[in-house]
Amino acid sequence: ANGTSYTINDDLENNGTIAVQSVGSTTNLIVNGDNTLTGTGQITLSASSGNRIYSDVAASFLRNETNTITGSGTVFANAGLSIVNGDAGRILA
Repeated sequence: ANGTSYTINDDLENNGTIAVQSVGSTTNLIVNGDNTLTGTGQITLSASSGNRIYSDVAASFLRNETNTITGSGTVFANAGLSIVNGDAGRILA
C-alpha cells in the first residue's frame, strides 16, 4: 500500500503477490540479510518513482530463484544490497 514498508528478513516462499504500490508517497521493500525468494509469486511495483527496494543491513542479498519482479521504482544498495537473479527468476522493469 502507498506509504508503507515491507521487510524481508529470511527466506520467503512467495506464491502470491507482494505489492509495492506507491501513488506518491515513498513505499519500501526492505531486504535485510541473506534471503532467497522462491515460489510461483511476484513482486509488483506500481508505475511510480516512489517505490524503493533497498537494505538497512550490510552485505544483504535478495536471491530471486523463481519469482517475477515487475514495475518501476528505485533499487539501491544503501547498506550493501545485491540482487542475484536465478535461472527461473524474472525481472521485468
